[in-house]
Amino acid sequence: MGILPMLGCVAAALAPAQAVVADRLVAVVSGQPIMASDLRAARVLDLVPGVAALADAALLDGLIVRELMRAEVERFSTALTDVDRGVTGRADAEARTARAGGEAALAALGMTPGRLLAWLEDDVRIERYMKQRFDAAALPSDDEALTWFQIHERDYLRDGRPRPFAEVRDEVRVRLAAERRQSLVDDWIAGLRRRAVVVLVPVPSEP
Repeated sequence: MGILPMLGCVAAALAPAQAVVADRLVAVVSGQPIMASDLRAARVLDLVPGVAALADAALLDGLIVRELMRAEVERFSTALTDVDRGVTGRADAEARTARAGGEAALAALGMTPGRLLAWLEDDVRIERYMKQRFDAAALPSDDEALTWFQIHERDYLRDGRPRPFAEVRDEVRVRLAAERRQSLVDDWIAGLRRRAVVVLVPVPSEP
């Protein structure tokens, strides 16, 4: 389906809800729409890490990246187990709903309890996938950690003197693993962006 027919479908689907929340399309990610209500819900319900410090453009980019990851994970990820659901579960969804002001406030954001729960469960799938794909690959050997430590020795001074590697080995390995994992994730996301079709919908000009 082209972008214009899809816009018509989205508008038609939203028509009954206009009395609840004014909405508009802000982006399409490989055929999946992102609405202005998604930005509002993400901000109010704290659905994106660090959302309080994000401008709208950065928040939209965060939702685009999340959708790219969600679609990729959906290709490989199996259904959540009961243990996985326990990580988020209905208690988390209910707590976020309460902080937003209840189910009426949730509806005003264009969100339903079921969709909120599904959003949180998708977050669990994404994190589980990333853990399985990147955590082991990011672990450094002792030789790699030592080389990195020698380059960053000044970060581990005590009383102006370098601490011995044996004393900081675990700390160095954790920090290096985190840096390497982030680099792997950044490369993965860059690849997802290259393969995707992302269309940003401009804000309508004032009449």
